[in-house]
Amino acid sequence: MNKIILFTIVLLCLQSHILAASSINQLTSQKTSNKVFSSLPKSSFSTIKWTHSAGIALGQTSLLGDMNNNGNNGLGFDAFYGYNASLLFNLYVNFHYSTHSNQQKTIKLPSLTMGIKKNMYHFDSITPFLMGGVGFYRPQVYNNISSDVITKSDAKTVFGINIGTGLDLQLNNQYSLNMLIHYHKPFNSKQENRPDVTGAYLNTIMGLSYLF
Repeated sequence: MNKIILFTIVLLCLQSHILAASSINQLTSQKTSNKVFSSLPKSSFSTIKWTHSAGIALGQTSLLGDMNNNGNNGLGFDAFYGYNASLLFNLYVNFHYSTHSNQQKTIKLPSLTMGIKKNMYHFDSITPFLMGGVGFYRPQVYNNISSDVITKSDAKTVFGINIGTGLDLQLNNQYSLNMLIHYHKPFNSKQENRPDVTGAYLNTIMGLSYLF
């Protein structure tokens, strides 16, 4: 009987030692795991939350088609607004203005366009994207007949399409650097007593956006 009691006591002590060691091992493993996890770099897209963006951009406006006959390529100004609908899709609104002249003619290109921006993938802080939509254009051509005589086309608002591609570089929680190639094709602006205003233009721009 004494041997049985002694064996039972030894067995209980051994079991308690094993359970204590197991608990210490689990606690140590959990602490180590938490420490390693906290030391890992966190993705900026998992911590940065923004719904709206507003930005300005400046770049080269290249006249294409018949517009190339109405002026020379030059700088253009753009302003953007973006709404972050999801991780992949954004709504954008774009205002563009540029003026182009040669010896005989001048063309002004104001426009207000909108569309959908598709983020292709997120690589660190860089996001390549595609974009496309529609908008309103109001091109107007001025003929410099002489220093005293200038005729101009009718200023008509026409519909048009736009497509583009580029990438965003998120600098921090509030600012993003944007690079974009943006193609615009206004529909023909019909004129009464002069040639229609036709053609297209391409913007190659770089801008800075504020995220909020």
